[in-house]
Amino acid sequence: EQVRAYEIFLRQPDEQDPDAAGPQVRASHILYSPNDDVDGAAELPDDDPAWAAAQTEADATVAELEAISDGEDRAEQFAELARDESDDAGSGARGGDLQWFHRGRMVEPFANAVFDGEHARNDIIGPVKSDFGYHVILYVGNRPGIEERPARADFSALAELYSDDPNASDGGEIGWVARYQEAKEVEDRLFALQPGQVSEVVELEDGFHIYKVTERTQRELTPEQRREIEEVAFTNWFAQR
Repeated sequence: EQVRAYEIFLRQPDEQDPDAAGPQVRASHILYSPNDDVDGAAELPDDDPAWAAAQTEADATVAELEAISDGEDRAEQFAELARDESDDAGSGARGGDLQWFHRGRMVEPFANAVFDGEHARNDIIGPVKSDFGYHVILYVGNRPGIEERPARADFSALAELYSDDPNASDGGEIGWVARYQEAKEVEDRLFALQPGQVSEVVELEDGFHIYKVTERTQRELTPEQRREIEEVAFTNWFAQR
């Protein structure tokens, strides 16, 4: 038996960060660090030629992207460049995507650039210099703080707008879930739901989760599901003993 599930995930706010529950921005970036060395950039003096070289690379990327008039085409090219050129390996592998973040999560020059002023979807911002290098930024959108988000709306629309999970762009869709594929606390909530039902808010270690099930049926495992279950099924089963 499997359920087709959707999720809205709200990351647990950092109580030490006054901006944690405030407005958020979603953006991507391509980082050009002097000498392609993120960790060593802060130690270089400003007049080191490597800084000028990094800025030249960033300027060229901005010019290339701003020459693309269609916003979606620009975003597609941005993601390709991020994967090929960004010195931030983590976000670069995701096409530069930094997902949703509040002001306090970013260094000040970056935060000022994206939170201040008016920006439209797929605008290019920068280059912006920080201690890590020059950032070329693709602005995706913004959303209000947690307390200002609407309480009722279409589940998938809310997930796309407000969820902190990477599956937010797909309306929060997790996909088909079988027994032992997820941790017990998640499995229990999913398999307690009938099609069309939405769970209560579930507080886990990483934040707050809301689940919805749209279908429930007997079906064969996909190869990907089988791989996942082979990796985690015993741990998940043992946790239920």
